[in-house]
Parts: sequence; structure tokens; C-alpha cells
Amino acid sequence: MRFQAQTLREGLKNRPWAGLVPLLPFSVKSTTKKDIHWIRKFWHAGMIVGTCYLYAKVFRTRQNALIAWAFIGGPFLILDTLRLHIRPLNIWIISLFGPLMRKRELLSPSSTTPFILSSLIVIAFFPKPIAIVSMLCLAFGDVAACIIGLRFGKDKIFHNKSLQGSIACFVVCFLLTLAFLIAHQISSNTIALIALIGGLAATLGELSAVKPLDDNFTVPIVTASLLYPALLFLSNF
Repeated sequence: MRFQAQTLREGLKNRPWAGLVPLLPFSVKSTTKKDIHWIRKFWHAGMIVGTCYLYAKVFRTRQNALIAWAFIGGPFLILDTLRLHIRPLNIWIISLFGPLMRKRELLSPSSTTPFILSSLIVIAFFPKPIAIVSMLCLAFGDVAACIIGLRFGKDKIFHNKSLQGSIACFVVCFLLTLAFLIAHQISSNTIALIALIGGLAATLGELSAVKPLDDNFTVPIVTASLLYPALLFLSNF
């Protein structure tokens, strides 16, 4: 594949390696947040679901999951940082992952970096079910907010985020939390209220993701931080 020169020119303007464009021997049109990047959405959701599956079925314990995720995510974090300072390395990374990258990520950390950090935090500090459901809210709630917001988001409510996108995020995360409660046989007369808190927490996490914060970091953290206390006080969890 070949990157068109124009793809990087805007991002490279006034950058120390402005000569990067002619060196790219491939052509992929990267996207911005105004585009629905379907390949990226499938990759985003699949990566998170895969992480949840590994935690639930393969690594099982918190300690094993943290060790494995440190070995997997640690090198990625280092590589994602180094490529911003080493031009040939950045060219190589873009050649591999260009179709999955937004334009801003060509010369800034990828969105996978904040997800790795947030997943490490929720795995380390919250029970496994809470960590998993909070990551799933990111996988599906954030995608729903993006797709619905771009297609139907006419009413802006906060930092260019739409009411329609936020409602989509809430509905998806409410249903995910409700399914989680039922699957874990949570005994409580307030199950609907707990699911409501889960949906609102994920939506708040998505809304609060304004620079320098990223929703891949805020959604799991905020969801777990609000859902866990709700479960402790309102159920037999």
C-alpha cells in the first residue's frame, strides 16, 4: 500500500522531520474523528474483546493477567513512544499499521497506548468482572457513540460530542451492565438502578474524554470507579 503524500503533509507541517512524506513508499488514506473508519472500529472492538477473553479464560488470575499484559503491552508502549522520536522507526510502524491509524496518530501516540494503560489499571485495582465489563463498555459503547454521533448527531452538548451519540453509548452500556449482572446472578431489587449507574458511568467517561484525555483511558476507569461502589452498596456482590 502507498501513503499519498497529502496524508501526512498537514501533520508534518512545522515538525522536525518534515521530510518524512517523500520517504513513505506506500499509500493509505488515514482518517480523522469525522470519519467512520470501519476497519479501525472492528480492530478496536476485537482487540478489547480479545483482551477480556484472555483475562477471563486464559490468564484467569489478576496476577497472571497483569504479568501477561505487561509483557504484551510494555513493548508496545515503548515502541509507540520511540517511533515519535525516531523517523525510520515511525515510517516502518506506519507501513504496518497505517490502515488502522487516524491522521493525528501518525505523529502522536496511538489510541492503543491509553487503552493499555487503562486496562492495566482496572485489572490491577478492580475485581475481574468489573474490569471486564468496564472494558467491554469501551469496546461497544464508544463505537456506538462514534457511529451514531457521526451519522445522526445534530445536538452538540459538550466539546463537539452529540446528544445522540451519548444516548447510544448509554443504551449499549446499560444493556451490557444489565447482562453482566444477570450472568453473575447478582441478587438485588436495585438491579435496574445498578445497570443505570453502569450506563451513565460509561457515558460520563466518554463525554469527559477531551484533550489531553482519551476515551480509551477514561471510559474503563470511570466505569469501573463508579460501578464497583454501586455494586458493593446496592447488591450482594
